[in-house]
Amino acid sequence: MSQASPELNGAGIAQTYPTSISSSRVIFAGQLRAIAFLCVVIVHWLGIYSLDHEFISKVTGASGNNIGNPSYYLSLVPPLPYFNYGPFGVSVFFLISGFVISYSLRKKSRSGYLKSRALRIYPTYIACSVIMMAVYASSHAYWGSEAQIGLSRFILNISLLGSLFNYESIDYVNWTLSIEIKFYLCCAIIYSALKNAALIKVIAMPFLFMAVTVITSHFQIGSSEQGHFSFDALKIELIYVSYMILGVLINFFYEKKITSGKFIASTIIVSLCIAASWRIGPQANQFIGTGVNYIYGYIFFFVAFLLNKHIKENRVISFLSEISYSFYALHSVIGYCIIRWMESMGFHYLYSLTVAFTSVLVISYIMYITIEKKSIKLSKKIN
Repeated sequence: MSQASPELNGAGIAQTYPTSISSSRVIFAGQLRAIAFLCVVIVHWLGIYSLDHEFISKVTGASGNNIGNPSYYLSLVPPLPYFNYGPFGVSVFFLISGFVISYSLRKKSRSGYLKSRALRIYPTYIACSVIMMAVYASSHAYWGSEAQIGLSRFILNISLLGSLFNYESIDYVNWTLSIEIKFYLCCAIIYSALKNAALIKVIAMPFLFMAVTVITSHFQIGSSEQGHFSFDALKIELIYVSYMILGVLINFFYEKKITSGKFIASTIIVSLCIAASWRIGPQANQFIGTGVNYIYGYIFFFVAFLLNKHIKENRVISFLSEISYSFYALHSVIGYCIIRWMESMGFHYLYSLTVAFTSVLVISYIMYITIEKKSIKLSKKIN
């Protein structure tokens, strides 16, 4: 699975905005969306931008001169071992997806659920990808370099199938959306179990994924050639799908569908399945460095869950939460291009960051009111 930077592994985040939270009691999940996507912006625009100049040159088409200032990012990193805002933010998004999935299933048939999820994800993402590509092409034209994104790569990316066929992400964030799609498909398979909180059937899925990874760990199945199916990429994505099941279990516990004892036992079982799959799977080299951030993310999410009754709505955070999907889909490449261009014009890095954030915020809001909001409304009408 493609990653934006080897130094900041897992920085691309999956945007998990399956639906609006239907219960007004569940305030924390909506508020966490804004926090999670801001974590991703921090790691991309402050971390990767300042630390991986070769990557930024590749994305923007600009020369690899010294840019950014890594001290800003490093000053924001808490004193926790291996902490990385990228995988931390991603983990929170994935848990939100798992937590709210039961609300997405309510009053919908299996096919209706899948149709509503597709309508929720694809129109906004495709529109954002077109805008991103326009900025990407403009940036390369400005710097006099060749834009290197072919039609096959673009189509497979907007279909969110690129990672399975060894195509690099065009925006360096959609690998998480690809995982979201796999999660939705898995939820359709265990549709009845999710609706009825059939715990054994739900946790059987992470166990099955672990078994497949263990059995196939020494076999070369699939290909690493571009355009050919990658079994390794699928196994990696299924690890994260299993992680999202932890969010499902928290929801079962929140809705009092399972006892505290069953919640603890099932969480331990799923966690062990995730750990085993990760430790022997294709991303075994990230088991500690990236994996610990998923532990941080779970702790952060669970504490917010416990404090839900004390968390109040905040207009600014709620607004950021609403546009977070569009912002997430737009921000990476567009932000890099704007910041790099502004700095080349002699503007200070922090001023360039402010302009980039404001620009993407405005575009995201336009995307939200013209496409995303309408897609949400249509998806709710599907039964």
